[in-house]
Amino acid sequence: MPMPKMTRTDFLKITGLTTAGLLGFSNRLPAKRSTRKKSISIIGAGLSGVYAAYLLSQKGFPVTLIEAQKEVGGRIKSISSPGFPGFSELGGEFIYSYHTTLLSLVEQFKLTLERFELQEQLYFPKKSQKLRLSPHSREILQRLLFLKDKMSRKQKLGLDKLNLYNYLKYQGVSQGDLFLLDLKYSQRFGESIRNVSANYGIAVFDFESIASPLYRIQEGNQSLLEKLLQASPKVKRILGDPVKTIRQESRRVVLGLASGRKIQSSYCICTIPTTVLDKIDWQPGLPKDKTLSALQLRYGRISKSAIFASNVQKRSVSPLFFYTDAPQGSYFLPKTSSQEKALLTTSFAEGNSQLFYRTNTAKQRKLIEVAIKTFAIFKTIKIDKIISLAWQYEPYILGARSVLSPGTFGVLDSFRSPHRRVFFAGEHLGDEMGTMNSALVSAQKVVAKIS
Repeated sequence: MPMPKMTRTDFLKITGLTTAGLLGFSNRLPAKRSTRKKSISIIGAGLSGVYAAYLLSQKGFPVTLIEAQKEVGGRIKSISSPGFPGFSELGGEFIYSYHTTLLSLVEQFKLTLERFELQEQLYFPKKSQKLRLSPHSREILQRLLFLKDKMSRKQKLGLDKLNLYNYLKYQGVSQGDLFLLDLKYSQRFGESIRNVSANYGIAVFDFESIASPLYRIQEGNQSLLEKLLQASPKVKRILGDPVKTIRQESRRVVLGLASGRKIQSSYCICTIPTTVLDKIDWQPGLPKDKTLSALQLRYGRISKSAIFASNVQKRSVSPLFFYTDAPQGSYFLPKTSSQEKALLTTSFAEGNSQLFYRTNTAKQRKLIEVAIKTFAIFKTIKIDKIISLAWQYEPYILGARSVLSPGTFGVLDSFRSPHRRVFFAGEHLGDEMGTMNSALVSAQKVVAKIS
């Protein structure tokens, strides 16, 4: 029986010798492993965003840093003037001894730390007294700190339902000591301890129990941002152009800016406060858990003023920081110069912050002059200029720092996971929310996930 004729096509099918096969290639080419780094866009040029850009740039990632305002810094604002010693920090200010990430950067960039001890005096208009709790209240706080470390998640959830003021009152802290604690921590939170979760507030006491001494960066906190940017020359910066839309596709993120520009990247890091997330059109929309978390997170109300003053009484060269029950809840006075000029920083918190900032400049000046001259050390002072800032009225920030209210246990967990290709960072997502160190730690964590 004659063999059937085999056409050339049949032969090639059986042997597999196609043109590609004869040349040594298979029909399905192996996927090339791309050597190109993923591109990253970062929304917000505060401390967290700038540090994330620096870390990614050091790893060789193409980075675009986008800031709605015309300058970088976010909630870092260092104010100075020729002839006046030091800086006034209208945003993040103090560094604690356990802020290791921040302290290591200060050392890396050869900045100078100014060390000082927190004053124990609490100044009143007619007298001053020690800012020291009674032995009984101190014993209660130590016991509560010890117990908190041993609490289960369920117990912490129960504790979170109470506000810090009522919890301490229930535990036996005296009314006088509650007043002192509220006065001090309202300046830290921007809210009364009546509006702060007991579970969160006790944790802050725990941090502060190991927080002596305090530090400031002598060259101003903004100098750290400048150093980070100088060390990241390849980072592309876009300032004064807010992000209006975030569209996520299968393999990229497309940001639409107010100017009409489109920025494409493999991934995005969003470092802006949760108060302004709703200013962005998310496509697809933010998941419900993240939307609810953003609504629940509270931001403190703090106004700070830089006071350029002369004719200051001679005093010790060491910095002075104290609390007061005057409208300005705290004062910081750096080292005075031989010309007896000084640059003071004062702060208002809660409702006082709102009222102060909404008055006109002349009334603000009068209010500060009347209040400041009630203190003996400022009796002869002459105020040359005042610069004030209220973070709750800054349009792309809307709050001084994040605070957890009662009933918000675990509220931030949803932001620790990405929304598809968008990751989140900021002072609210670090180990100790509300601090500069926390902003840096959150940046480290998200960069580790992406890279």
